[in-house]
Amino acid sequence: MRSCHICGDNDNAIPCDIRSIYTGNLQQCGPGEDFCMTDLIHNGQPFPTIFKRCVKEEECRNKWLHQTSDLEHCTNYGNVLVEGHYSCHFCCTSDGCNSNQIPEKSTLYIKA
Repeated sequence: MRSCHICGDNDNAIPCDIRSIYTGNLQQCGPGEDFCMTDLIHNGQPFPTIFKRCVKEEECRNKWLHQTSDLEHCTNYGNVLVEGHYSCHFCCTSDGCNSNQIPEKSTLYIKA
């Protein structure tokens, strides 16, 4: 079973606190949740709202491959400064791969 860093509550819009973004709990994911996701939501504030969670492959495909992987302000996050309202969803494929603010590129999900 996959283990991911988990913080915040995406369903109830309660984000990770600053400390848990970098030291969040590594938890075992549920059945079928074989991928780790980090959601960064920019809503015009200086710092993004962040959630870390376990996800199933379908959500990984939809939010990372289809909605995020071709957006330069997401794939180069931290190197490219973009203001405004946008979301980046990073899906990665190894235990604890979502421990940093964004996953290492080598761990990101690619469609086989």
